[in-house]
Amino acid sequence: MSTSTGALRRSTGRFVLYVHWSVYSMLLTEVVVAFSLLLAAADSGWPLVTLLSLVVVHTATNFGWLRWSLRTLRRPEPLPPRLRPWLVLWLLLTVAIVMLAPVVMGWPRSAWPMVVLVVTTFAVSAFAPRLPWWLVPAVPVLVTAGMLAVIVPHSGDSLVPIASGMVIACLGFAFVAASVWLTGWMLGVVYALDDARGQSAQLAIAEERLRISRDLHDVFGRTLATVAVKSELASELARRGRGERAADEMAQVRAIADDAGKEVRRIVAGVRGSDLSQELVGARSLLESAGVESVVVDQLPEGRLEAGTGVVLGAVVREAVTNVIRHSRARSARIMLRLLSEEDPPAVELTVVNDGVRPGPPSSEGHGLVGMAERLDAVGGTLEHRRDGGTFVLTARVPFGAGGGLAGAPTSTAGGARAVDPVATGPAAEPRS
Repeated sequence: MSTSTGALRRSTGRFVLYVHWSVYSMLLTEVVVAFSLLLAAADSGWPLVTLLSLVVVHTATNFGWLRWSLRTLRRPEPLPPRLRPWLVLWLLLTVAIVMLAPVVMGWPRSAWPMVVLVVTTFAVSAFAPRLPWWLVPAVPVLVTAGMLAVIVPHSGDSLVPIASGMVIACLGFAFVAASVWLTGWMLGVVYALDDARGQSAQLAIAEERLRISRDLHDVFGRTLATVAVKSELASELARRGRGERAADEMAQVRAIADDAGKEVRRIVAGVRGSDLSQELVGARSLLESAGVESVVVDQLPEGRLEAGTGVVLGAVVREAVTNVIRHSRARSARIMLRLLSEEDPPAVELTVVNDGVRPGPPSSEGHGLVGMAERLDAVGGTLEHRRDGGTFVLTARVPFGAGGGLAGAPTSTAGGARAVDPVATGPAAEPRS
């Protein structure tokens, strides 16, 4: 884990701890306010002690339910069956306090409605993080309305101070309950961001693995095809008694294997970057070794392809030529590069055409075309391929501009295009880039 990721996770942990203890401390308000009201309004004795004890137990159970509400914010889950009996007991405890308050504190004129408001407010606060936002402040409002409906007929001259006191208390406790909900909402946002960061890290790992596997497929596909061609050539030379030439071919096989090992290390290090010109040279060499008559037509303006585009098109050339060797009996192949300046937006087009397509349905075992399409899609390009009788045509296009243009090159081929012998045959024409 990187230092920055570790610091972020530590910061998240500290924030979660702060939120938990902040809302836990808010629940203590129930005990403080209820005790103050009860001790001031009720006579001492066992009824008062019983009611005070019930309030303490109620506050303790609120701690447990709030802890469950906060814990399930990250991974919401229904109430498990083992907790349902405790929920019933908690509800009975809340109802008992509401029923005993007017009896212990005196009916009808006393502060018992305030005790009921306190208990019900903190009861709903315990589940506030899991409740709809509108329900949390609605409970104190509804309780206050119900209490006023009960006590107004018995208020007499004290109606105004009692009603105003209840309304003010209602607003205060509704704010407390809403604060608990808002705190839970913020905690949920932090959890979502933390999960997104974790998913982003996993996605980066998956993308890196995909890059490595795709590059290994490209490199070893061509390497193994080259080794197969040269090994077959060396074997045939040895059978014909041309041992010195066969030894030279096997020495080239060893050199190819050494180069492949170096290429693997570069891929793992993330510095793979053979450009298009190198891939064209390699393609010409491989086709020549396999006895495939080749043509390379380069109509791009003078200038170098942007680095990223050159690597992508180079990978397409590498995979396309490998497929020509492995999946066809080609006698000729043609590679063409041109700038489509008349399109909107302009694009660089690479076309690879070969004959000798084997009859039957296309093979579904390889992943080369999928890998090519993914590479091109990453730079806004497209890949098309089709069979035309015994000919296979593969066309790749990359937009001219965002990652797909020519550095320092004109946008038109007029006067600046060059073609490498469009009718050249035999060994592929040397690309000039």
